[in-house]
Amino acid sequence: MDSFIESLTPEQKKAYLRILNKENVLIFGQGGSGKSYLIEGIKDEKTLCLAPTGMAAINMCSDARTIHSVLQIGEKSLQAWN
Repeated sequence: MDSFIESLTPEQKKAYLRILNKENVLIFGQGGSGKSYLIEGIKDEKTLCLAPTGMAAINMCSDARTIHSVLQIGEKSLQAWN
């Protein structure tokens, strides 16, 4: 685990420490900035991985879901109110 921490950028280390302190963390950035690497290093059965789009969820990890699907927001959810 120490080699994982040493491999992180300063921004990733900051996020990692906040996650260890059980804080909610939003990880975002441009492609290639190391988001998926950090997520793979911290992910466990209690980690909820959300993405804004289906493709982003697929690229993130196998357990990731879209924000809309978890919150049940969208066309199918709106039809339930009618």
